[in-house]
Amino acid sequence: MPIKVEDAKRFSGYDQLEVMIIKFLESHKDNAYAAEEIRQNLGLKHNDPIFDAVLAFAFSFFLHNMAREGKVKVSTVGGIDYYYVE
Repeated sequence: MPIKVEDAKRFSGYDQLEVMIIKFLESHKDNAYAAEEIRQNLGLKHNDPIFDAVLAFAFSFFLHNMAREGKVKVSTVGGIDYYYVE
């Protein structure tokens, strides 16, 4: 499936999940979201509770790395990390 040239240039070298997260946050720029909220909005949920817990942990780690690399911003409020883009 073709993508916009602008996206091809902008997201060169990005993982598909990174692009999904950034596009979600850009479409909701007025809000910052906790990792679990982003994960649920992207439909990354599993019926098996153990598998879902592992998925939640991995997703949080993935978001933390995106913040460390400067791909998204993070702010900790009340002990919860909230992610956003500017």
